[in-house]
Amino acid sequence: MNSARNSGLVGLLVALLWSLGWPGTVGAQSRGLLCQTRKILSTTPLGDVPNDLALSGDTVFVADRSQGLLTFDISDPESPQLLSTLPLADGAYAVQVVGSYAVVGGSLDLHVIDIANPASPTVVGTLALPGKAERVTIFDGIAYIPVNNAGLVIADITGPDNPTLLDVFDPGHSVHNVAI
Repeated sequence: MNSARNSGLVGLLVALLWSLGWPGTVGAQSRGLLCQTRKILSTTPLGDVPNDLALSGDTVFVADRSQGLLTFDISDPESPQLLSTLPLADGAYAVQVVGSYAVVGGSLDLHVIDIANPASPTVVGTLALPGKAERVTIFDGIAYIPVNNAGLVIADITGPDNPTLLDVFDPGHSVHNVAI
């Protein structure tokens, strides 16, 4: 790995810890606004090409384009620990966690992964995608996946071992994100 890439990887977890406010301390007041000061507690390399992350309790799931799904324990923010690496043949570009499952979008497939034991994640279901997943958004058992140059894929993941394609919406241009 080159050093430029490593600094970006470290920054991803640093940004997560920063945004969670570890530790948050009250700082100076400026122009009537209360400012918050945070310090960096640790830095941790996240893989080769991290694209997305999802937080569930004290666990961070990182979608890494070349290594698959990386799982970190951040219960001690000063010493994050890599719990597991789950290689995915088509990489991992997007991740969303719902209950005891991580839904990971790759370059060709949507993977539903059992993360009940974060140290030993297991793929339980796969659905072919018409292209690379840009994001994964889940609401009420339905996954909405913007797919590079193919529109928006809508899939039912209520049966994790058998994700089912419901529809593909093609607006005639690329879709990169979706909010529900």
